[in-house]
Amino acid sequence: MSRSQKIEFVIPARPESLIKLTELVENGDPRIDLVTQVVETDVSLFANTLATINNPLFRLRSKVTSVNQAVRILGVQRILTIVRMAALRSSLGSSGRLDLFWEESTLTAMVAGQLTNHFQFMSRDDAYMLGMMSSCGVPLMFKECEGYKQFYEDHSLLDPAEARQKEVARFHIDHYRLSGEIARSWGMPEAIAKAIALQPHYQDVLDHENYDEQVRDHLALLLLAREFSMQFSSPNGLEESYQPVHVLEPMLEQLCLTRQDINSIQASVFNSLQ
Repeated sequence: MSRSQKIEFVIPARPESLIKLTELVENGDPRIDLVTQVVETDVSLFANTLATINNPLFRLRSKVTSVNQAVRILGVQRILTIVRMAALRSSLGSSGRLDLFWEESTLTAMVAGQLTNHFQFMSRDDAYMLGMMSSCGVPLMFKECEGYKQFYEDHSLLDPAEARQKEVARFHIDHYRLSGEIARSWGMPEAIAKAIALQPHYQDVLDHENYDEQVRDHLALLLLAREFSMQFSSPNGLEESYQPVHVLEPMLEQLCLTRQDINSIQASVFNSLQ
């Protein structure tokens, strides 16, 4: 791709089965057999849903083999969230070269969910989706941008502001903005879509009160989730030599935390993942 060439990205539509399931859940307390029927009619979605549910991070005591069983264990609302996560993976691509990316996204989602034990301004299910969709533009850029896979691997541990600058210089778009557009297209709350898109600008956003408070809270929680997930995955993540990817002070101030608070929360989250 030449440096002057711009790419038009086609954002995948939500699967019809996900739309039907969302309507069922939002219209009341649906019967388990109806939920099961909707999910199982989409073979790819069904397979990805079971794979997501059985991810070790969900810490279920035994393997789940059916949607019916999953609904009885986790409840309808949690299943809707998991189906959304599975649908996202199914629609954006789940080839072998993306396996590591989706594992990283799932870990970020689980950490974001765990953080709602400490912050009450958003639900656990919204936090899951915030984390899962935080970089969901990456698979589209893998597909459409020549050389992007290697670029992403080389720059994934940069601060978002620096990563965006390099990404725009080479590809004329950043995956944060594209991820926000996907979140909005998939019906996520506007505060979630904005928080995702604004990741590279987090220091300015968190330092200025003219931004919506809900967006700022969501953004701070997301960045904390991403920092914790990267640290958890890092070979030296538990060592004193580990250097944070993000500047922590703005999010600490937004969430009214001290360094001691953050260490305590981190220990709690890491313990839940181990």
